[in-house]
Amino acid sequence: QGNKLELNNFSQVVVSTKDFPERIKQSYNLKSKSKQTLGQEQSSKVTTLRPNLTNAYVKPRNEMEEKVATIFEMLIGIEKVGIYDNFFELGGDSLLATQLNSRLKEIFQVEISIEEFFDAPTVGEICQKIQDYQSKGETVKTQIILPVDRQAYQIKLTE
Repeated sequence: QGNKLELNNFSQVVVSTKDFPERIKQSYNLKSKSKQTLGQEQSSKVTTLRPNLTNAYVKPRNEMEEKVATIFEMLIGIEKVGIYDNFFELGGDSLLATQLNSRLKEIFQVEISIEEFFDAPTVGEICQKIQDYQSKGETVKTQIILPVDRQAYQIKLTE
């Protein structure tokens, strides 16, 4: 316990310990489902019960917290994420944090830096940051990447 408390005072650097190709596959699956509603995504991705954490479960209090909690659940694959649950204690890692950041930008049109996310890794803290950015009018638009017509650039090898 003493070591855990001491480590909480330092900046967090998280590296994924999971299979990199599997993470790429998860990322692709996440992007391909982006047109579905959050509720549909949650039901298809949640696979594990809530782990035993040091804090008690506190359900989301508003729509924003529900959306952020659902994104946590979908990315990490657990159910019942509370507003005080730490993303990294739930099993999240730096690669999932990047995906989370992308989803938050897409849904709420705000960009939270990865450093800010490491300092505020709970649903409640993230929602507070989102509200702060939105109240200041600091929103961003998601850039849509359009596919390029590749046929114009194809070379026939038989000629």
